[in-house]
Amino acid sequence: MRQRKQYVAPPPVAVSTQPMAAGALDAHPLIIELPDNPSTKRTIDLSAWLGRGIDPGVHACASQLRAFVVGKSVQPSTADSYWTRGLIHFFRFLTTCSGPAAPGLLKPNHILAFIAWLAEQGWSTGTRKVRYNKTKSVLPSLLASGLIPRHDDLFPANPHPGSNSSAKGQLPLSMGERDRLGKALRDDLIAIHHGKFAGTQSEALVVYLLALDLRCGANPTPLLEAGRDCLMDHPFIPNMKRLALYKRRGNATKISSLRFSQTRDEEVSIPKDGIGLALQVLKMTQPLVAHAAPKLRDRLWLYRSERPRDNGRVIVLTKNSLDDGITAVVDRHSLKGDDGEPLRLNVSRLRKTVELRSGTCGRLSRRPTRRNQGRPSTGQVIPEAFREAVQNVLYAYWRRGRAAAPWATWPRLQARHGICRPTKPGAPTPDCLWSRAWGAVH
Repeated sequence: MRQRKQYVAPPPVAVSTQPMAAGALDAHPLIIELPDNPSTKRTIDLSAWLGRGIDPGVHACASQLRAFVVGKSVQPSTADSYWTRGLIHFFRFLTTCSGPAAPGLLKPNHILAFIAWLAEQGWSTGTRKVRYNKTKSVLPSLLASGLIPRHDDLFPANPHPGSNSSAKGQLPLSMGERDRLGKALRDDLIAIHHGKFAGTQSEALVVYLLALDLRCGANPTPLLEAGRDCLMDHPFIPNMKRLALYKRRGNATKISSLRFSQTRDEEVSIPKDGIGLALQVLKMTQPLVAHAAPKLRDRLWLYRSERPRDNGRVIVLTKNSLDDGITAVVDRHSLKGDDGEPLRLNVSRLRKTVELRSGTCGRLSRRPTRRNQGRPSTGQVIPEAFREAVQNVLYAYWRRGRAAAPWATWPRLQARHGICRPTKPGAPTPDCLWSRAWGAVH
């Protein structure tokens, strides 16, 4: 659900180098309680760093992290990353290199020494940059609070030159890797349908999540936080629905188009299209809604925990359980990459795969359809990502209304893609997506 703007400011949190009174906000002044979030972290504990000669800095950073969490200026998982991927390494630098004990003694030469210390640890340029940036995300807030004296050159302009060129993003799955993954997911879906799946409930949900992500290419957090009302009717294409996913960082909703299977609903035994996958998950998890906590009853990925400490409690998939389920899929089917090593699979690679796939690459099976039989997978088939972009544009124009979208303003696309704009409304070009859509909404 999209967040509503809050017009009442949260109570202020004092940022100080002095210890906060226990019990004011948390049980311990150096243990910050985190609200529910997609990760499994629920606390940030800085108490282990007391008594190492940097107590004022520890209290200042703890109170600043608490201010981030209480003020909701960043997500709880982001505040946790400031500690686990940034400040903890800054504290190690301060204790091993006899750095300043209090934030008020911090000077530009200490920041340069911290950058040099990161380079001496043998980490890659990308790792050093992340740990420096996570630390830098907290220090300016201490600077604004007056705990760090102002210096014009406290932070260097470019501490890691050339780091962007050395960083490599996720690569999409190759054709062979897609085929092997699609066959593995198909076999797991069949086993789940017949009650022969050997994995846990969370691993079964991960199979559905991966198969669904092959359809929409969503980011992991919005997909994990999908609600039970995520499927919406398409406004003018009858055999499609729209999958609404909420993106926290942009406070916006991502809407992806999903297509119905060409077979009748009552004849589909193993759902292989995006809508069937989502509907099957809704059916599987419906009995658990009444047993879930009130804050989780509107979530899609519900399952009963197998851990003894949870006593059968109904919980939702997290990033950790997603990673464990992906590892189980790779191990269960001995999936290999093109290099012969175990397949490196994550949601980011699936997203890149969806962006680059063509009309036949996204299927869980290689069975040809009437539309693409006898055609190559590229060139003559409209790419799914391009088709979805066109549908999103059509949907936007439909939302704006007839008066706000005159015929002359419709985008012009090259006819070689099979998508064109007719010369006038009365004479539509045959087999034209724009013409069919325009006629459907007017």
